[in-house]
Amino acid sequence: MSLALLQMSGHWTVGMVLGEVMISISVKAGHERTLAVITEGVEAAAQEQELGRLGGEEAQGFLYGSPEPVGVIERYLGTCAHDGLVARDFAQS
Repeated sequence: MSLALLQMSGHWTVGMVLGEVMISISVKAGHERTLAVITEGVEAAAQEQELGRLGGEEAQGFLYGSPEPVGVIERYLGTCAHDGLVARDFAQS
């Protein structure tokens, strides 16, 4: 089995004190193993900036959007596909 992604729990982003140490270690370990590293629970721009400073490249959380019903996501993805966009296009913007 090969791994491609290391996903960190949002628990580490809540206080960002002990979390800073855990995030740094996790990001370094993931990058050393050529894994994509994504952090959950990002709710504020300050958290996003701190994650970037610690080497984090991808994040998810309420800062970027809230959970949506499946139908809303399907319509959104259908619009993106119609416009020639795919999910990776949004990760780079």
